[in-house]
Parts: sequence; C-alpha cells; structure tokens
Amino acid sequence: MRLTLQNTGDEDAFNVNATMTMYFTYFWYGAHSLIIIYYLVMIDKDET
Repeated sequence: MRLTLQNTGDEDAFNVNATMTMYFTYFWYGAHSLIIIYYLVMIDKDET
C-alpha cells in the first residue's frame, strides 16, 4: 500500500495507517505490561 499525500483520498489511507500503528503500540505495551505483572505475581508467590 503506497502512502502518497498528493491526492485527497490518500489522506484516509494515512489516517488508517496511523490508527493501526496506535492500536499496535497499545497492544504491544499492554502485552508486555501483562507479562511483567505476571512475573511479579509469580515471584511474589515463590517468596511467600
């Protein structure tokens, strides 16, 4: 998919690409935060 801002219709494609990038970033950090919380909980259970 080409992203050229010369035509008017390409702005919609650019917005869709930006939205997908934002969702992917949220999913990426969300998954890593869940993994970190999971490991913290497991370490907590091992210590007690």
